[in-house]
Amino acid sequence: MRFGTLVYEPKKSKGFDFHVLRVKQETGKRIPPSKGMLSNIAVFADTSTARSNCTCPRCKNLWKKSGLSWLEWRRTEVTEYMSQIRERVKNDLIMCIQPDPITSYERYGVDFDDFSKIADAFNVVMLSKSYATPWYWEMLARGFKKILKKPVYITLYVSCPGDKPEDVPPSAELLTTSVRCARTGIDGILYFAAGVDNLLKFQKGMIDNFEFRDRLKNYGKKPVQEVLELVSNWEKSF
Repeated sequence: MRFGTLVYEPKKSKGFDFHVLRVKQETGKRIPPSKGMLSNIAVFADTSTARSNCTCPRCKNLWKKSGLSWLEWRRTEVTEYMSQIRERVKNDLIMCIQPDPITSYERYGVDFDDFSKIADAFNVVMLSKSYATPWYWEMLARGFKKILKKPVYITLYVSCPGDKPEDVPPSAELLTTSVRCARTGIDGILYFAAGVDNLLKFQKGMIDNFEFRDRLKNYGKKPVQEVLELVSNWEKSF
């Protein structure tokens, strides 16, 4: 398994395999790419675009001319758009998808078979301020690993800009969810945070749960142990 960060600032945290920078947010805010970091670009739920277009005459006109149902026309448009992105991206294209393995087609026009022909890997964005029911996240990870035909990563929530301490998931919940999702066979986990300082607090919180970490050792074999070894390596670094 590989472990990474998904952050708002162009700084790398110690103890991770790779780093992803949010160069374009859903709000429309953009920052320059950073050397040595992958770029995350939001094209779904762009609120800036939505405000300037409540309705889309272009979509309505093209849909009526197509002769297709609304759902099928939207699927072809979404797939074609992602195909154009594929043509322009020189390196690996990793598609972030919403954590809905059942109705993504009806809700977003996303067809996983179409996307699997385009993407090099997937990142299922499982962001929540509570992971008190880890079995739920494990179930989603297991479902996506079964459905998707490319490597599957997941992203778990650590913090966002403006979060108060009571707003973020406890380290015990994050550790348990990481372990339970890891044993489904996913290929990696990203931790979503405002920045380096937030990740450092998160890492120290995971380290301090020594007895809890010990109890999790019997949750599974190699993937589980890889998560626990990750935290053990942080312990050596800090």
